[in-house]
Amino acid sequence: MLIILYEEILSKLKLSILNQNLFLNRNCKGYIIPHLYQNETECKDLPEPTWKCTICNTTEFKNKINNILKKIAYDYSMTDKQDTISCEIFLNHYDQNQLLHPNHYFLNDVRFKLAQLYGQTIQNDIQSLTDAELERKIKLCRQSLEFATILYPAEWRIQGVLKFELHASIAEDSRRKMINCEISADILKSKLLESKKWLQETILCLKYEPDALPEGKIAKQAEKNLIDLESLLMRLYFQI
Repeated sequence: MLIILYEEILSKLKLSILNQNLFLNRNCKGYIIPHLYQNETECKDLPEPTWKCTICNTTEFKNKINNILKKIAYDYSMTDKQDTISCEIFLNHYDQNQLLHPNHYFLNDVRFKLAQLYGQTIQNDIQSLTDAELERKIKLCRQSLEFATILYPAEWRIQGVLKFELHASIAEDSRRKMINCEISADILKSKLLESKKWLQETILCLKYEPDALPEGKIAKQAEKNLIDLESLLMRLYFQI
């Protein structure tokens, strides 16, 4: 039990640390973090605090890192979190070029917002998403949920919202493939069972939220969806 708890603490600590770090050396897969000095002598030998790569030990001065982070923070603040295109531009620039660690706060926050935006705008519900957009939404939900489960285990509102979004996305993906005859009955059942699991966990996370809050409304919708999904699974079971 102690070993498991220790590993869990290390996992959360590592994720928390990576939440702040950068990649700077394109030839190295390490990430650069604030360097902790072993003693006062080592600290005095350097003109200013440094950041250090976890693999190749390349160092950069604090001022340079701060300037980079200020530029990224500005771009993050200018990103419209209610617009899918704006969010994708930010992610494409800072996630694809690997300047920020994949678990950096800026990237995770934009992913979380984007996972909700796809299929939730006035002009664009989940059934009107393209197949590529739906696949993107599923990926974003899984990424954000993995991060939130480890780093924010007590934030059940965040987890509940993400689990409901993931349920809805998987259910819609299954519906499309069933209509187009692109999926076998066994795989369809497997996908619907996964969708059911996320529904059940949504209810567990949000069942005590007031009905007046968005999370409370999601919980009520999840309960209704669960009844419908169980009925569908029962019909599918007898067909198989």
